[in-house]
Amino acid sequence: MDKAKYERNSSEARKRFSSTIKGIPTYKRSRQSTINESSLNPTKKPDNPLTSPYGRCPNVSERYKKISRIGEGTYGIVYKAIDQEASTNDSQKIVALKRCLPHFEASDGFPITTLREIQILREISLDGGHENIVVLKEVAVGSNCSSVFLVFEYLHFDLAKLIDEHYGKYSKSPFTLAQTKCLAKQLLSALVHLHEKCIIHRDLKLSNLLYDKDRGLLKLADFGLARKMEGVCEDEIATLPSYLPSARLDMDLTPRVVSLWYRPPELLLNATTYSMAIDQWATGCVIAELILGKPLFRGKNDLDQIGKIVEVLGSPTVKDWPDLLDMPLVKGGTVQLPFAVTHNEVNSNQTKGTLMDIFTDLSPSGFEVFENLLMYNPKRRWSATVTHDCAWFDEYPHAVNREFMPRFDNKL
Repeated sequence: MDKAKYERNSSEARKRFSSTIKGIPTYKRSRQSTINESSLNPTKKPDNPLTSPYGRCPNVSERYKKISRIGEGTYGIVYKAIDQEASTNDSQKIVALKRCLPHFEASDGFPITTLREIQILREISLDGGHENIVVLKEVAVGSNCSSVFLVFEYLHFDLAKLIDEHYGKYSKSPFTLAQTKCLAKQLLSALVHLHEKCIIHRDLKLSNLLYDKDRGLLKLADFGLARKMEGVCEDEIATLPSYLPSARLDMDLTPRVVSLWYRPPELLLNATTYSMAIDQWATGCVIAELILGKPLFRGKNDLDQIGKIVEVLGSPTVKDWPDLLDMPLVKGGTVQLPFAVTHNEVNSNQTKGTLMDIFTDLSPSGFEVFENLLMYNPKRRWSATVTHDCAWFDEYPHAVNREFMPRFDNKL
């Protein structure tokens, strides 16, 4: 793409950003100030949204002061920063800035993932938001045409770093079973809210779960791969069977979503039609990791990941998963299934025995959670609502209240 065309497309993209962020709360100074700011800085002209190169968005370098870099992914870099316009006593003075990396294959010069993330978080915020979903405060821009930042509330930890550091020292999870239940309930509450809106996250993993140590609060973050599903309205969800994910199964979607260790079998076999059930498989992997302190399935690539899953859950059968033979990699011959699989001759006790060896302290209702979340057939996996209301959370040890969750000393 030549420079002139890129600059033109970037200018058009800024206009799209301005229209997209309508409805997101902003934190600009009041126009009726008791101080004449122009007299303090006579060389600075007041910004006019119609003529300012930043439009309705604040200038990131004027508004925010970066403190440190706290994360990096495929679609952006995250910084801890200070909101210099917030009052000294404002608890939200510290924010997280996510710089969106431009992808030149996008026709407008900006990644479609960024536009989706803004639109989805905006939709969530319109009805008051959800306490377990991260809050997008606003969009800020820089003088460079590729400098676009999403401004989020700041939380102390992401659970991946927290658990990895603790496991490296003590070879166990930092959370007790009761504390794990508290975190799992919060995660499931966020997913219930998303799935009722027919929003699928598609990148559920520990590093996208943020933790506020002062409130024992978990928040689901990073909606760069999330998207709105079509075909099932909210008022139709109640009429569906409890085990059926609330979205169409006949949409063509990319299989290259969800990080490898949390990726369900249908995506590993290259399926392009899937549902909210991929979030439910990832939820099972996340809860397992919270208990164990390490990932349940740690494959090196897609085929190795399938092997790790089969070692724990046993081989799938056509009887349990009728769509198995229609999976692209199976149908194309890339993945060869054992003869016994197509004739349903797998020992069903293999799964329970392996899970019992891994989760030695789990009750029968705890095993039921994993058996129904880590199920090969996505149509039979428990929904977020069913999992949230399952018997495991009602038995001893009960989920602790958030105020009694651990307060870790180290900070990111």
